[in-house]
Amino acid sequence: MVHIRVLLAEGQPIYRAGMRYLLERDEKIEVLGEARRAEEALRLTRELRPEVLILDLQLPYLSGLEVVETLRKQQGTLRVLALSRYDDQVYLTRVVTSGVDGCLLKAEDPALVVEAVHAIAAHGEQWWSPGVSRKLLNRNAIQALVRSSLNLNQRELQILHLMALGYNNRYIAAKLCLSQGTVKNYISGLYSKLQVHTRAMAVSWAWQHGLLEDKGSLECLEHLESGV
Repeated sequence: MVHIRVLLAEGQPIYRAGMRYLLERDEKIEVLGEARRAEEALRLTRELRPEVLILDLQLPYLSGLEVVETLRKQQGTLRVLALSRYDDQVYLTRVVTSGVDGCLLKAEDPALVVEAVHAIAAHGEQWWSPGVSRKLLNRNAIQALVRSSLNLNQRELQILHLMALGYNNRYIAAKLCLSQGTVKNYISGLYSKLQVHTRAMAVSWAWQHGLLEDKGSLECLEHLESGV
């Protein structure tokens, strides 16, 4: 059986033990080791070569975002799942644009970590927890973009949001009752309007231009998921 190789970097002993317990209950996940400090996380990542690093952003002595920046320069294929005890909108915006592949708030159900690991490792998707998504989605930003010179239509905005949430074309097609070919055409149109060339650039544009900021998120999510 192929395992997803995980390194757990978490500063709080009780939370770290609980997280490891949850991960090891999944037979497809192998926990290679644990780190308590940022420098230890960097060293063990180099030595153990995990596929996924679960990273506490508030580790002692070094910012978690600095750790991500260092790792991105050294190991481009590593997938990083961030754990944050802060749910401030501005901070979370920095987190999702830092190069991490997913983020879970510590106030949320820790069991979500298993779903997150599978999503970012096995499926190669980005994964944002419900709490992170609710903090950063904003229907007002969508309405502002509709009125903008970019002239994005409602369907393009829906697809852009689902892309930003880390969903692949197959999921988006099923969610919106479209063919995968149609979704691909919409995404090509988005690239042209936003003047970008990749999915990552389109998602980055969405964050940087306030498409995924502020509150009012539950209403927005319901609106997007209705497929209208």
